Amino acid sequence: MATVYYHDGVVIPTLTPKGPDDDEWFGFDFSLLDNDAITGSAWLINGVEVANPGDVVDGLVFGGKVNDTRKTRVRLSGGLLGNTYRITNRYSTTRIPTILRSFEFVIAKL
Repeated sequence: MATVYYHDGVVIPTLTPKGPDDDEWFGFDFSLLDNDAITGSAWLINGVEVANPGDVVDGLVFGGKVNDTRKTRVRLSGGLLGNTYRITNRYSTTRIPTILRSFEFVIAKL
């Protein structure tokens, strides 16, 4: 099951630390208007777009993505102890061509 967050569109959420051995799903649940829907979604790790499972940025591994009309999710594993990662979802809806929303977490031994 994914850890899903609501994004207020203003503050970048800081999540609880992620362990370096954890393989987890993270994502957003967007409050879209009834006549709006997500039409596309891409993910960035520290500003670098990841598209293929196995892509690595600064030790964090992209494991894949899924989305539906209201939620987007990304699978992440690995990471270097002490590093803080900013994960950004670049998505589009039927009403807005490009929206960016991010969250951050640090890698810590749990």
